[in-house]
Amino acid sequence: MYARLLLRLHTPRAAQRAQELTDLKADIGLAKALGAKFIRVTAGQNHPGTEREAGVRWVTDGFRRALDEAEKHGITLAYENHTKGAPWDYWDFSQPTEIFLEILDALSDTPLGVCFDTANPLVLGEDVLALLEKVIQRIVVLHIFDLRAVKVFEPVRVGTGASPIQPIFSRLRQTGYDGWLSIEEASRSGQEGFTQSIAYVRETWEQALSA
Repeated sequence: MYARLLLRLHTPRAAQRAQELTDLKADIGLAKALGAKFIRVTAGQNHPGTEREAGVRWVTDGFRRALDEAEKHGITLAYENHTKGAPWDYWDFSQPTEIFLEILDALSDTPLGVCFDTANPLVLGEDVLALLEKVIQRIVVLHIFDLRAVKVFEPVRVGTGASPIQPIFSRLRQTGYDGWLSIEEASRSGQEGFTQSIAYVRETWEQALSA
């Protein structure tokens, strides 16, 4: 089972950050009770006035504390190269990806994994495949998402947009990846969208094996 839960920076206030950490620790316990193996975590919102150095410090400190709790329960935290949560007012703090990588590097001595989103870097026109190479050994969940075009934050059915899904699958197959594939169907096309997205992922993943 794969649980998708968020760690939100929410505000720069220390009290709120402490509450978010408390909530995440409770979520870790819940994940354990449900039999989940992973929890997705994000850096949280990039609130106006948050300086990069301070924000990186807050995120890495929060993740370290959460990782201590997760290890007790056998839960893997999977850090996503995120964009903007539906209820959020602001974009993710760890955009652009250089901040995402800075946080990952600061936690290279921990078991923090990566939930790699196949489309999110496109929002800023960044190279998805280049980022993949930098984090490929830490990916524990591949999150399959698609956007209509580069620098256009408009979700479409998986396999119909700009995300380089086929080369991502091929590259991961080369490394022997056998972890979770998580599909985000956000095209608002109902059951048909889910059915087509799942079929596309299955077929493309199998094709990548024989490529």
